[in-house]
Amino acid sequence: MKRVLTVIVVAIVLLVLVSCTPKEQVPKDDEPGNLGKETRQEQTDPAAYEPANDSESEDGRLPDTYPKKDLPLAADAVIVEVKEDSQNGITEVVYVSENNIDTLRDFYEAILKDVTDKMTIQTEDGYMITAQTDNYSYTILLSENAMDNNPQYSGKISAWIVVVSVA
Repeated sequence: MKRVLTVIVVAIVLLVLVSCTPKEQVPKDDEPGNLGKETRQEQTDPAAYEPANDSESEDGRLPDTYPKKDLPLAADAVIVEVKEDSQNGITEVVYVSENNIDTLRDFYEAILKDVTDKMTIQTEDGYMITAQTDNYSYTILLSENAMDNNPQYSGKISAWIVVVSVA
């Protein structure tokens, strides 16, 4: 009887210990303050997107497929990286700017002011602007901290623009 009681007590203690150990909390997407955080991380990490036919601009200039007139870069833009996936109609441009992040947000909102499907979302360290026209789908991510690990661009505002041709 003592053995059975001892086994039961040990089993209960083990169950209590297992249930009381801290578990890693996984934030829900619909919780306030978590809206879009995982999506934003995936979108701002250039390594997370690997196009099938990746050709990179060697001189940092915009490729001919980029809609320069429809979505110009800031006047002081220093292009960090350009990727083009012509097979899927995707062009990515990453640049840094000395401008204030709110100035860049206003700049792109003014350019896209006539677009009906435009949305601006404030993120943890910047803004995400999305827009859809008849010819293109735009995603613009503006960040104050994305380039902090790069001494050459630390302290500058980064813009990551993804243009997808829908025509």
